[in-house]
Amino acid sequence: MNSDKLFRWLVRFHIEHNLPIVLPHINDGKADFLIDGDIGYDHRTPNEIKRFLIVANGDTLVEKLIANEMISESEELEFERVPEYSDFNKYYHKHKGDGAYVFHLNDARIARVMEIANQHPKNLSSQYKMLPPHFISLDGRVGNRESGNKTRLAIRIPYLPNLIDEAVHTYQIKGTIHSELGLGIVTHFSKEGMEMFYFDHNTDNNGSQIDESKGITGIHEKYQKQGELNYKIIEKKQISLADYVV
Repeated sequence: MNSDKLFRWLVRFHIEHNLPIVLPHINDGKADFLIDGDIGYDHRTPNEIKRFLIVANGDTLVEKLIANEMISESEELEFERVPEYSDFNKYYHKHKGDGAYVFHLNDARIARVMEIANQHPKNLSSQYKMLPPHFISLDGRVGNRESGNKTRLAIRIPYLPNLIDEAVHTYQIKGTIHSELGLGIVTHFSKEGMEMFYFDHNTDNNGSQIDESKGITGIHEKYQKQGELNYKIIEKKQISLADYVV
């Protein structure tokens, strides 16, 4: 399977699983469980929300991560095939809480890992500066320096010197609350750039909507990496769930 398909699976999962948990709490574009200072952090994210990090490539990822001392050689990974979205959905409903996973795209196999160590050269420590200003919070009030450990991993891994030629991709469903809607975003990083999906509130009903009754839209943005510390936006569109049923 290709890397774009996996991103669409995560967006679909976020819409179908996470949004319904928060939807009853949303009135006039704001989740009723939020208080001042919650946006940009995850301490009030509902426990039922699924959030996770996936690191993926063709089929050499485990060996490369072991060689880079990012996962333990002694860990016995239990891979499962998830060739269809229904398999992927079922797999994640078996696992509780936050987690990290490795995914082999060549044969659609996934395994949970106990930990992915944050090994990186110092010159990669400022990669978060490339992120769009609304990456952590939709209104831009919470700066990208507040990126958590898993997000920093997701940004850096595709650029690690020993992995940069391995076509590595990282994906996240983030628990960090992105806006007053009370939900996080979905991300996909590679050495070529990044893309992100997030929910927004728009009662004008112009274009596709995720939930018309609450005025919730879905926004998909794609960025191309330019130079060492810059992402250039190349596409922004409002989407519906049907766009991600693949």
